[in-house]
Amino acid sequence: MLKKSTHHPISDLEVPVASVINVIFAQITNINGIEADLHKSNAIRLYLIKTTRGRSQALGKPSRGQRT
Repeated sequence: MLKKSTHHPISDLEVPVASVINVIFAQITNINGIEADLHKSNAIRLYLIKTTRGRSQALGKPSRGQRT
């Protein structure tokens, strides 16, 4: 039998608990590094699916037709 989930809004919590939760969420969801993280994960994805572009980027070589 499934247990019914009970959700409580943050406003129902005590002030110190709510502020700690806010600080944790602020550290997890930083908007300044999202683009860099996406580029890193995309490069890793390309390497793991064994594309030529992924291997080139891993070695630091040009991957989009530039001459070396």
